[in-house]
Amino acid sequence: MVIINFSLQFQMAIKAEVILSYLGLGVQEIPSWGKMIDDAKLELARGVWWQLAGAVAAMFVLVWALNILGDALRDALDPKLRGKG
Repeated sequence: MVIINFSLQFQMAIKAEVILSYLGLGVQEIPSWGKMIDDAKLELARGVWWQLAGAVAAMFVLVWALNILGDALRDALDPKLRGKG
């Protein structure tokens, strides 16, 4: 249960940082996916879509990988599931 909770909290923290940076409320001195998405939004009007797609895809892959890792750790470490094989 702790592993699932940690993976969900970590994903929520990533999403919160992206949203706050996108809105201009995050830390301004460091690179962020939220700032990259905000900058790419302006380029999208010119037809440059790959900047937006790259930032969104990187965030998606990280959150997805953390979700899979959390599920795999739960399956490997849960004593209730070990007897059902």
